[in-house]
Amino acid sequence: MALAVSERKPWPTSRAGPWQWRKFAPSMATSHPNRLVAGGLLAQERRGRHRHVRLAEPGIAERIEAPAARAPSRLVPVRSLTAARRHRAVGFARVCYDHLGGSLAVAMTDAMTARGLLSRESGPALTASGAAWLSGLGITYGAAGAAGRPHVRTCLD
Repeated sequence: MALAVSERKPWPTSRAGPWQWRKFAPSMATSHPNRLVAGGLLAQERRGRHRHVRLAEPGIAERIEAPAARAPSRLVPVRSLTAARRHRAVGFARVCYDHLGGSLAVAMTDAMTARGLLSRESGPALTASGAAWLSGLGITYGAAGAAGRPHVRTCLD
């Protein structure tokens, strides 16, 4: 369920949350977030009578992704055209925690590396020409990202 909270914005713990399409039972959509909040993985916010949860800190995304990268992949059976379209769209492009994910992000990374905008010599890093290119697009590139997070990082994709 912590993987379901994959965007920056807080999600409601009701059936309208990100777990709705994962078909979690309503009781699980209440009890499981309680355990994850108690364990420090999720933080909760009250909005009127509703409770919203989000990842407690950005580093949690990395701690969840690391073992997930080593887990055997399991194909999810597609039983409807809607589900097939959803899986295709998520596989193409999405926001994954605080970075881009999907085949589009992989293609962007490959293209930026081929143009010399990214370097992979000692881990992924933006080159000087990459910073200039981003600046030309109106994207400012500072010394440290939000909360000291790296600007460029690898993903499971």
